[in-house]
This record gives sequence, structure tokens and C-alpha cells, in this order.
Amino acid sequence: MKRILISVAILLVLVGVAFKLSGKKENAFNFRTENVTTGDIVSTVTATGTVNPVTTLQRPR
Repeated sequence: MKRILISVAILLVLVGVAFKLSGKKENAFNFRTENVTTGDIVSTVTATGTVNPVTTLQRPR
């Protein structure tokens, strides 16, 4: 049993090292930054119909 646990631990370490080495060397996320400005927020929504929730919950009594 102890031998199996050691083998699994070594296998997990090897898989982790292989995963780390096979990954991209550059950052996977690209961020765009903007300067902070002051202004009005303008948003227009046009729709007709009824707004219905995706999930409804029952109140506990």
C-alpha cells in the first residue's frame, strides 16, 4: 500500500512539472489600460416585454 502511495505521489509531481514546463512562457492575459477621466455615463436600453428571472427561490416559512 505504501509503495502505491509513493508511486502516485511521484507520478503527480512528474505530471505537474511536465504541465508547468509545457505552458506558454509569456503571460496568457493581455490587459489594456486607460487613463482615468471624469464624465457622464450614458446608457440607453430599448426593449419591450416582461422581465422574468432565470431562477426563482421559495421563501422559507
